[in-house]
Amino acid sequence: MQNPAQLEILKELIQEVTHLAHASNIHLGENQEERVLGILSSLPANATSSLHRDFQKNKVKNELESLCGFVVRQGNAKNLSINTFEHMYLALKNKLL
Repeated sequence: MQNPAQLEILKELIQEVTHLAHASNIHLGENQEERVLGILSSLPANATSSLHRDFQKNKVKNELESLCGFVVRQGNAKNLSINTFEHMYLALKNKLL
């Protein structure tokens, strides 16, 4: 990822979901951020997620709730700071309205 601001947001998202996993007794192993960034860097530059493709096609039925919404709800239930995920989730949810 060449945009430093976007890379920083991505790192924050990885950290938040990693904290949620640990709080949920899900062990992801060491160096989660490094592992995820390594996987993402191996993908083609034009690769997108299924959620992104749904938004591009203006699909109202998509994975927003089951992916981002789940992280936000679980993080809030565990009193975790998931500000970046929550901001992204609300921005995407508002885009659907």
